[in-house]
Amino acid sequence: MITETLVLARALRILAADIISEDGIANTAILEAAERLEELDATLSMQMDINDVNIETITKLREENRRLNDYIANAGLDPLTNHMEANGE
Repeated sequence: MITETLVLARALRILAADIISEDGIANTAILEAAERLEELDATLSMQMDINDVNIETITKLREENRRLNDYIANAGLDPLTNHMEANGE
């Protein structure tokens, strides 16, 4: 089982507050790890949202491309086909 990132970050924040360290280096390192996990989680979430938008855009563009290709083929507007027919190919 893998702990969710933000749950782990909260646990690290609690650990950073509770741990006894004479020089505070361990506390600072643990707190920084929690902050980095939170930042990375936010960045990942934002990137996943952007990817969802990109996938939706690509899907729409593919559908539009298919529709235009069908229109061109059915309307006799395909330049390559017209050229070949005009030249007896």
